[in-house]
Amino acid sequence: MCHPIAFAVIAGAGTAIADQQEKTAQWQYQKAAVDRRNAEARLAYEHKLNLAAHKDKRKGQVFKAQLEALAQARTALHRQRDINQQEANRASVANQLERNAKFEDAMLKGQKALVSSIKAQGKILASGMNAGQSLLLEVMDTERQRGFQEAELSAGLQNANKSFAMTEYGIALDKYSADAQAVKSLPNAPITPTAEWAPVKPLVEQAPSKPGLLGSIMAGVSAGVSAGYQSGGTDWWKTS
Repeated sequence: MCHPIAFAVIAGAGTAIADQQEKTAQWQYQKAAVDRRNAEARLAYEHKLNLAAHKDKRKGQVFKAQLEALAQARTALHRQRDINQQEANRASVANQLERNAKFEDAMLKGQKALVSSIKAQGKILASGMNAGQSLLLEVMDTERQRGFQEAELSAGLQNANKSFAMTEYGIALDKYSADAQAVKSLPNAPITPTAEWAPVKPLVEQAPSKPGLLGSIMAGVSAGVSAGYQSGGTDWWKTS
């Protein structure tokens, strides 16, 4: 039969070893769980960082493209305004030439009317008509006809000036409308993008402390004493 002290030592040592192994296994499981949670939190944090960086990069690319498009649109606007101005100048010059042609035609008609009037008066005077009321009436009629012609030419010149002014106004209005349409097509200036919020850095969860031997030793001692009492009674350590 096994001696009580030996039995107590074996029981205590076995209990201490088993307790230490159990605590160590439990500690390893808990530590692995903490390490896994820390790794998952770190990976999630890095993913959010990369995602924020990608979004910021994309925003920068879009903003750059918008600035380039705006610059191109402004260049096109200036070019279109130049074209509108050139077209207005061309139309205005054509309008001036048309008015000048009407003025020259009126001046030519006026000169012809004056020559015709002078010739008519010369014929009357050379006809040998006796001086008196009949001669006066003929001369007055010639002057009246000349007045009618001059009034007609003057009205034509006034109409030409009015037509010129209205055409110039229409040219200016067309240019203003074309410029306004070009400005309307200009896109709005892009808004400077804001950076993405940086993710909150996760807190590192501390792993549980590794179990010490003292607790297992005390459990082994307690188990050994209990085994000694059970095998040898109250004075089991005195058994020889």
